[in-house]
Amino acid sequence: MTDREQEPTVPADDQRSSVDPEYFRSMYADSDDPWGFAERWYETRKYDITMSLLPAPRYERALELGSSIGVLSALLAQRCGSLVCLELDPRAAELARTRLGAVADRVAVHVSDIADGIEPDGDRFDLVVASEVLYYLDDPQLTAITEALDRHRHAGATVIAAHWRHHVSAYPWTGDEVHQRLRTVLGPTQATYTDDDVVIDVFTPPGTDWVGKAGGLA
Repeated sequence: MTDREQEPTVPADDQRSSVDPEYFRSMYADSDDPWGFAERWYETRKYDITMSLLPAPRYERALELGSSIGVLSALLAQRCGSLVCLELDPRAAELARTRLGAVADRVAVHVSDIADGIEPDGDRFDLVVASEVLYYLDDPQLTAITEALDRHRHAGATVIAAHWRHHVSAYPWTGDEVHQRLRTVLGPTQATYTDDDVVIDVFTPPGTDWVGKAGGLA
């Protein structure tokens, strides 16, 4: 069984309950990288695809939801003037700060539950990233965050989301269900990547030209 399949099951009488924060605390107490973010080829490949789907070469200010130990954050920092990371677990946030020490002047890692909101201090961003995090939420939380992502998009942010597609009994939603919700609220995707394991969607601000047209090639 994979690590994802071994995660605790959601009680049968409440299939849409959010995942208990205590679960993440126990995972990071046992390992500095419980999902193998820095080691597994699935993760490396997913991050490479995610980065390649970003339509702009550079972003001024980005927001990452659920940054964990900062592996994707380090890649984002290479293409962002500044990056704000929101991470639920204090230990994961500490590990992320250590990993991102070389760019600490441009990256802020906050211990924050995205279920409480994803608009820190009213900041505006031109990129918002949600990688393998939204399917941990219950229905009202997912609705609220999806609507907040749409507000970010209308305020000028590109939104990119990536999620594992296989069923995990611990998660209230599958990756496909999360992305269907996103598409319903945020509208058509400007780019989509799907294989047996992962789905990645890109949503851009209204009226944004895609890469070829923006570069005068089409």
